[in-house]
Amino acid sequence: MFEFFSKFFEVFPKRLIVYGDVHGCLDEFKELRHKITPRPNDIEVSLGDIINKGPHSKELIEYFMLHKILLITGNHEDKILRYRRFEKLKSKRNPIILSELQKKVYHSLSRVHFEYLSKAPLFYRFGKVTLLHAGITNAMRLETLGKKESALIFHIRWLDKKFHFVSIEETKNKGKYFWSDVYDGGSGFVVYGHQPFKEVKVNKNALGIDTGCAYGNKLTAAVFDMDYDIVENLNYSIYQVNAKAVYSVKDHWI
Repeated sequence: MFEFFSKFFEVFPKRLIVYGDVHGCLDEFKELRHKITPRPNDIEVSLGDIINKGPHSKELIEYFMLHKILLITGNHEDKILRYRRFEKLKSKRNPIILSELQKKVYHSLSRVHFEYLSKAPLFYRFGKVTLLHAGITNAMRLETLGKKESALIFHIRWLDKKFHFVSIEETKNKGKYFWSDVYDGGSGFVVYGHQPFKEVKVNKNALGIDTGCAYGNKLTAAVFDMDYDIVENLNYSIYQVNAKAVYSVKDHWI
């Protein structure tokens, strides 16, 4: 029987399944995963930010661990890990400020959960497909990221006229470009999350799949077929499920 199923799945090519920001939305994630129906030879990767905002952060981590889903570090994972490092130093004042919800998530996690989060890399590459949390500039090279650039990988959204990083606070006073609109493809075809969009954002060299499930919109995954080592022949499908509730409030959308 086992040999039969092994030969059955050999008929299907290995797929790369990439999930957008889940943010504690476990029910929606299970529904989306059921809709895709991962096969044993598929690769499943989350673009980060699986915690906070939604109701089931700890349970999501455990679900990822159980099903061996790969995780990329998002800014929410990074923040809670940095908070923990300062807490372990027992300094009088922790410089990392958590919201009440984030504190609740933090105190719900055990050493095993933190170890899982701490092992998540900044990016993955599968052929010509690059997976990271937020974005990249044309000048950055993933293999030689400095400390400052490593932080930008899970924070970047806007660039100025010289294509340098611009914080959200600065965007009101400066010309701005969303990074994927001017990205030249030098680091491969990038699939990213971080910035919620009402619909998937498609650029020539990038694909944004955070569609704001925690804000009551949708949870999205991009599923790549074989030949994701050839950018010109990239073949992917979009899978989505609707949010079951509004877990967090979003002021505006791009």
